Amino acid sequence: YIDDDLPLPSSMTAMEIDVWASIKNIKDPEYPLWTLSQLRVCYPTGVSVKSNTLIVEFTPTVEHCSLATLIGLCIRSKLVNDFGNSWKIIIHIKDGTHNDSQAISKQLNDKERCSAAMENPQLLELVQTATCDTEWAY
Repeated sequence: YIDDDLPLPSSMTAMEIDVWASIKNIKDPEYPLWTLSQLRVCYPTGVSVKSNTLIVEFTPTVEHCSLATLIGLCIRSKLVNDFGNSWKIIIHIKDGTHNDSQAISKQLNDKERCSAAMENPQLLELVQTATCDTEWAY
């Protein structure tokens, strides 16, 4: 199901709307003609901001998605680029939507592992391709 206009819950704060606007147009690494929003990998209700922490929950397209870690890296990279390092970022896979959700979520929240992954030129290129031209759009 592809739809560009997911409704925003009325309870979303201005900062949560900014976070959503930042990530909604990230291109899916496997289906680059579609965004994470269009594929319902990311959704407004998966975004929350608590104190100095940005939290994003996402749902891979299938339970055995081999690119779930890459999707999480794309989200993390986009948030760091748009909001800087002063925010703590927590990214997790929605419970029950991936066979290895806990392990992948743990990896995505390990700053050292994420930094090391981004030093890999091939991964860096994939992340940059997925997150380029994703200007904030309300």
